[in-house]
Formats: sequence, structure tokens, C-alpha cells
Amino acid sequence: MHDFYSIPMQAALHSSVQNLWQINRSYPGAVQERILPKGTVELIFNFDTTGCIRGVVGTGPITVPRCFVNGFNQQPVHLQVPGRHHLFGVVFQPAALLGMFRIPATEFADRCVDMTLVDGAFDSLWHELLEASSFAARVAVVCTWLLGRQAELCPRGLEFNRFLSEHDIEGLSVKSLSERMCYSPRQLSRKLMALTGRNTEENLLFRRYLRALHLLHGTDAPLTDIAYDCGFSDQSHFIRTFRSSAGMTPGAYRRQRSHLAGHLFEDVR
Repeated sequence: MHDFYSIPMQAALHSSVQNLWQINRSYPGAVQERILPKGTVELIFNFDTTGCIRGVVGTGPITVPRCFVNGFNQQPVHLQVPGRHHLFGVVFQPAALLGMFRIPATEFADRCVDMTLVDGAFDSLWHELLEASSFAARVAVVCTWLLGRQAELCPRGLEFNRFLSEHDIEGLSVKSLSERMCYSPRQLSRKLMALTGRNTEENLLFRRYLRALHLLHGTDAPLTDIAYDCGFSDQSHFIRTFRSSAGMTPGAYRRQRSHLAGHLFEDVR
């Protein structure tokens, strides 16, 4: 098992890219992986040329292509992973995708679109990354490529990035967020719907779910404490909200959690 993680060195990319990662794992047999909604937008390169990764998003079957964008999923992704799993990914800042690729992230939610069919540049980039000798070399290649595509974000775009990435949700409301973004509540709701597929209230509730996921994964705090920390009015509201995004209860997630937040694995041998 070889997992890598990096934050781009180029300051010019910090408003567009959160981090880059790579996994290269071998399993004795097939493994089922469930990926919960994580509120991230990722460009992912699949280097497994020996077997297909198949799965389901919602009720739709998918086959993982060589290069795809995964954006603001609202449902868990269920994958059947063969004996090898070799992926390289770029986690974008939430508001960056439209400026880079002229396509809103909502176009990629709960879907698995082959980007090499959308733009031939992705096919060339996939081959260049496949031939790179190391994770560091891949990071250098893709960062150079992204620098040629990124568009400068306006102050509001940067604020959207902060809101959609931060774990601190204390004091957030439709009113406070509208004032922070300098939009009317109606304008803000339209902007967030176009960006994430969720209106303001839905985004605020989703931020609570993500905060709970972070605490369930990284701490052993009692569920009642996590519910209070995340601003839920009671335990039943917490469980209901978590299940609506994750498809499982907070307790079930904690019992099955893996080393990777939001990812659950089951050996199907």
C-alpha cells in the first residue's frame, strides 16, 4: 500500500487547489468501497489498466473511466474494486472548477463522466501522468498544466471557497452568510444552487453533516456531544440529517470507519 498527499507549492494555485493525492494499493481479492458525500470537487486519474472498477451511484451503474471529475455528490458511491487500485487526484477549491474548465461542478455530481471524451487535452495529460516516474513528478506535471488553465477568483469566489471548505460552522446562518457574501438571501441561494446543487439552507445543513463526519472519524467523542457540537437540536435530528447524506446512521459509520474519512471498505472474498 502506497498513499501520498501533497499541497501545491505554487502560491498561485492555492486559490484553486486544496491538495493532490495518490493511492496505489493491492488487495488479495475484490473489495467493496463506499464513498460518502464529502463536499469536495476532484479531478481523478485512474491508472489501473488491468481491470475495471465498476459501481453504482444512486440507482445508476457506472464504470470508472481513465479520467473524470467528481463534484459535490449528494449520494454515496458504491464501488467494486478489483485486486489493484491506482489513482491520482486533485482536490479543487469549491469555486475553482468553473473558471478552470468552463463547466460548473454540478454537472459532475453523482456522475462519472470520462473527461478524455470531453477534451482531448485530458487524454494527453493522462498519458503524461502515467509515464511520470514518481508522485512528485506527477504533482509537478499536473500543477504546471493547471497553472495554464486557472482563472483568478474574485473576492466573493474566495469567500465561497472558505465557506464550503471550513469545518467551523458556529454562528453560521442564512442571514450571517448573506451579509458575509454581500448578497441578498435570494441571490445567495441562487449562487449556491448553481455552484453546489444545494440552496443556502441545504448547504448549511450539509456543513453540519460534514462537521459530524469529521468528528466521527477523528475522535471517539460520544454521539450526543457530536450532535451538540454540530448544532443539532436533538439526537434524532442529528441521526436523520446524517443518514440523509450518508445512507447510514452515525453509529454505523463509526463502527465501520476506515483509515480514510468518508470511505468504508468491505472484503468480499
